[in-house]
Amino acid sequence: MPGVLRDGTECFAQNAGRGPQGSALAGNLVPNVALDTVRLPETPILESERLVLRPLRLADAPAAQRYFPRWEIVRWLNAVVPWPYPDNGAESYFRESLEQVARGERLLWTICLKEAPDDLIGIIELRPDDGSRDQRGFWLATEFQGRGLITEAANQVTEYAFT
Repeated sequence: MPGVLRDGTECFAQNAGRGPQGSALAGNLVPNVALDTVRLPETPILESERLVLRPLRLADAPAAQRYFPRWEIVRWLNAVVPWPYPDNGAESYFRESLEQVARGERLLWTICLKEAPDDLIGIIELRPDDGSRDQRGFWLATEFQGRGLITEAANQVTEYAFT
C-alpha cells in the first residue's frame, strides 16, 4: 500500500494489520529510499483528549527510573533491556536515545497526562524500518495501565505518521 510519511518520504506498508493485536503500526514501513538517507524530523508535540505527547528530555530520566524498572513492564519488552534494571538505566537510555533523536534516527515521545504535562508516565517511539525490528515501541507505568492511555497515545502517533 503506497503512502507518504509526514516529512514527504515516499513509502509503502508491508504486512499491514498483521501485527500484535491488530496494531495500526504493525506493518513495516519501507521507504523508497536507502535507509541510510532517511532522516526523521524533529519530534513534535502531540495532544489527545487526555494526553500530551512531548519530546523526551534528559530531565525526565528520574521519573522513568522510578516507574520503569518493574517486571510487569520489562517482561513485555525487547530482550536487550537488562534485568534487573540498573540504577542508572534510565539516564543511560535517555542519553543514547536523545543522541539518536538528534541524528534523526527515531521519534521519541514522553507520555504525560494533560493535567500534568511535565510528568512522564511512559514513552512511545517510532523508528524507520531497518528490516531487523519493529518500528514502534512503548511502555506505560503500571499505575496508569488499563485506562486506554496507550491506545490513545498510539492513535496520535499513528495519525502523525500517516497524515
